[in-house]
Amino acid sequence: MSGTGLHLGRLSPAAAIRPPSDSSWAQGALLDANFQEGRYRFNGVSYATETDFLIAAGGTPYGKTVAFKPYSSPDSPELITNGDFQQLELAGWNQIVNGTSTATALPGAARLFSDGTTGVGGGGAGITQPIMTTEGAAYSVTYTVSGGTTNFRIGGTTGETAPGAAGGTRGPGIHTDTFSARGPISHFYAFRASAGTTMVSDVSVKPCLPLEGLSGSGMTIEIAAKTPPSPTAREVLWSCGHLMTADPGDETLVAYQLDGSLVVEVRAASHVQAALNLGTVAPETRFFIRAGFAANAFFAQLDDGKAVHDDLGVLPGLAVMRLGHSFHGQVWNGEIERLTLYRESGVEAFYSLIPNLIRCEGDSFMTHGHGGGPAGSIISRLESITDRTVMTTASGNSTMPEISERLSSTEFRHLRPKTTVIWDGSENPVDTLSQVAPYCESLATGLRQIGHQRFVIIPACANLLETDMTISDAIRDELKARWPHNVLDWRDRLDLDPNGAPAREMFRDPDLDATHLSGTAMEIMAAAIANFITAKGW
Repeated sequence: MSGTGLHLGRLSPAAAIRPPSDSSWAQGALLDANFQEGRYRFNGVSYATETDFLIAAGGTPYGKTVAFKPYSSPDSPELITNGDFQQLELAGWNQIVNGTSTATALPGAARLFSDGTTGVGGGGAGITQPIMTTEGAAYSVTYTVSGGTTNFRIGGTTGETAPGAAGGTRGPGIHTDTFSARGPISHFYAFRASAGTTMVSDVSVKPCLPLEGLSGSGMTIEIAAKTPPSPTAREVLWSCGHLMTADPGDETLVAYQLDGSLVVEVRAASHVQAALNLGTVAPETRFFIRAGFAANAFFAQLDDGKAVHDDLGVLPGLAVMRLGHSFHGQVWNGEIERLTLYRESGVEAFYSLIPNLIRCEGDSFMTHGHGGGPAGSIISRLESITDRTVMTTASGNSTMPEISERLSSTEFRHLRPKTTVIWDGSENPVDTLSQVAPYCESLATGLRQIGHQRFVIIPACANLLETDMTISDAIRDELKARWPHNVLDWRDRLDLDPNGAPAREMFRDPDLDATHLSGTAMEIMAAAIANFITAKGW
């Protein structure tokens, strides 16, 4: 095999897509396939050719697309009893018969004879068995059919004959299907409806995943690609779902719509769990997308723009990964340069991969609620101005030791490398000049743990009509002395009263609240932070 045809060819430096993570291998990736440069890595092993890589990862090329078959660990438990039919009288199986139809045991197989009578379970004769499953997990089913066609229903949660479950008709041969469990009990049901005889043998049901090495809790992907020219139908760049021809409802995908928008969708039983719209991308445009799928949280980012997320849906079990096409045959007519996949999922895994993410820390000034609610907060305003992902770990009424502790906390270790903005709006509990140095040293302790100099410090803000600025000025001066290139002073940006405190119009509710700033003030400070970061080249 010469390859899948996914190669873009060598890009000029000016046109090259920013590679995921680093210039060689994406750090910590389970799979990293650079089709442009011919470099492949899977499960910690590098492969010289695309052919060798696909064999190792379980990938099968179909023209210019690739499907990665379901993987079941050799140590996975067998969930079917007597699937080899070596025990007499169909031990472990329940028989479903209509009319004079029969289901009998042969050495190594179940024989299903149907007289064509309609009735229970679709008519004829069948065998069924309940399976103990985990809701939301994926399972692989293998079985052999001989002597005639057989009907199947796999995965149903209610009733021995699994009504409404995925299924289909299979001719003689060895077959593999997959399904996502809807509950703690699923069913395997094989039957012959039309008149005739068939044999079923070697039935096996095991947990499965799209790739060896995944945990089953989700995944994070990064793809560098080029949009197709003038699409006439929806085109799918990447998808993950199942093999069952009668069960197309469970699927996650990245698609290019007719209106030019790039979307990330999650569906379970055909119901939309999440639909993240990343905006429009012109035809024949190179782009980079990052998407994360966890049990009940989904994330996506286009290029270096701000990430979007949805945490209201549920991720179904996934068994088959497809690059360049979907279960429904929707193909990608653009180009694909690189696919990178991480075994981790969720907030930490996704946001740790965003190189230009801005982290905010502090007290209520840096929370989503300050400035008149989420839309007016400094977080949302900074995100809007910079078109970058902004996260906050701040908490209202925090002291500087608490802020410092969050900066160095293992809970937020994935955010330590990110550009960080710190604003302790009120300097509590600093009451005397002697407490200023310890206050700043507490901040220094946290900053030492983030391990870089890409941070912005905004000094504590004065209250409405405050006249004694001694402590406020001392904190500013101490911060500037320690970090002369990292301090952004609100005094240089906000409108001030004659005493040097923020003017009345800078406060959210000056008649009732002398501390918290208005949305206008937050807009001013967000713009100042953005300019500061841009000037630094961060």
